Amino acid sequence: MSNLPKNLIVKIAEEVHSGLAVFVHKQTHELATYVADEGYLVPEDVDYQKVQQNPNDYFQIKAMDSNEAYSLREKFIETVTDKALQEDLKSCLKSNDEFQNFKHHVRNSEYEQQWFDFEANAQIEYVQWQLKTLSSN
Repeated sequence: MSNLPKNLIVKIAEEVHSGLAVFVHKQTHELATYVADEGYLVPEDVDYQKVQQNPNDYFQIKAMDSNEAYSLREKFIETVTDKALQEDLKSCLKSNDEFQNFKHHVRNSEYEQQWFDFEANAQIEYVQWQLKTLSSN
């Protein structure tokens, strides 16, 4: 599984990050994706049906959990050289609405693109790690 083409890994990372349930067929490496939120799930969706009918044929690629996403933001803060912004971002991690505050501060700074690149690379690495782990089982 860890030998998937880079463009497919990038696509998987983008789709998982956008909230889709993503499954990779163990043999063909074909993707099956569908809305993961039960409130919006369409049971008639072709990809959903494929996975439900043959669940052992697929690996599910999961999104980062909240602890991993928090750690990612901590690592990004370490790359910020603007001390005032760095302190604002650290404060965001301590707030109740941590994600929205973090996003607001980053979007209103010169670090916006750096954050998006940092996050995208981390998402890709996370998918690669899962693929490597899944293929070794």
